[in-house]
Amino acid sequence: MTAVMEQMIDQPVAAGAPKRKGRSGSAKRQRTEQVKLNLLPGERAALERAAADEGLEGAGMLQAFILKRLAGDLAATAV
Repeated sequence: MTAVMEQMIDQPVAAGAPKRKGRSGSAKRQRTEQVKLNLLPGERAALERAAADEGLEGAGMLQAFILKRLAGDLAATAV
């Protein structure tokens, strides 16, 4: 350990300093299981169009779309 790191560890936290969160965002996520789905390029494009047609956008749009479509099947497993 370097001398600088030792000094940082030994320094008290300043009064009024913001507290650090206990867990990162990924540690708080409840969904931990993954399912891989291989698609043809046209199938992925159709899935993306269907998601966009439902107003979904962004990085998680496909997951949101699939979960929305499976909501009835997954409702019994909700915790």
